[in-house]
Amino acid sequence: MKTIFLFFGSLLFSLFIRAQTIDTAYMECWYKFSYINLPLETMGEDLMVLQIGKNCSKFYSQYTQECDSLNATPEGRKLWRQLFLSGAATNNFPYARTHSYIHKNYPPNRITVTDFNNLTHYKFTEDFERQTWQIQPETQEILGFSCQKADCEFRGRKYEAWFTPEIPVSDGPWKFTGLPGLIVAIADTAGLYRFELTGISRSDRPIRFGRYSRPRYVTTDRKTFLNACWKFFSDSSRQTKAVSGIDLPFPDSKPKKLKYDQMETDYPH
Repeated sequence: MKTIFLFFGSLLFSLFIRAQTIDTAYMECWYKFSYINLPLETMGEDLMVLQIGKNCSKFYSQYTQECDSLNATPEGRKLWRQLFLSGAATNNFPYARTHSYIHKNYPPNRITVTDFNNLTHYKFTEDFERQTWQIQPETQEILGFSCQKADCEFRGRKYEAWFTPEIPVSDGPWKFTGLPGLIVAIADTAGLYRFELTGISRSDRPIRFGRYSRPRYVTTDRKTFLNACWKFFSDSSRQTKAVSGIDLPFPDSKPKKLKYDQMETDYPH
């Protein structure tokens, strides 16, 4: 096993060299992400990383990045198969979860998102929209930091956040920003999406754009992409084809009405 991890480290180094550097992180924040799995109607979990640099920040899934880095080269794919075979019985092997990579203020005053849906990689930019926050008087301590509560509405959902002025960085998980301190916890009021800070450290790691594997992206826009995801989640035939590569329509393959929605609900569907 030690040999495998040494190989994984050298693989990451070689991928760092070929990836596009957009900034250098001086801080890294780790968040537990709890979310509703739309087709299954069950809660899932992910481990997210926020890299904060002088000019921009990047937010992504640690698990998805590990899986992508392994599958970026033939040697990595061989290692992934070894990890899969050794961990399949206990479901302890690398697999992708959240697919989005969010780059705030890249380019300046814009957000660039790369994402994945139905076997295709997409890229789109949007305005760097700051949420309109209402800071509340409630306070509490989280991970040893003195935090204050704030509320906002953003793209169809209401959120309650806790931020700490002790870390004067106006950033946070996902697309959240604009508070006078780092966001350490935030959740929508429906209880479907929640981010909780689990760790923070200094850093000098480069911030790389998107995935290590540098796939070819199809350019789109935010609402078109969200609508395509909605259609995919609603259609069992599309999901089967994406997993198996076989176009096998079900007898009752009419799109079903999903009980829940994506984080952003302000799109045509």
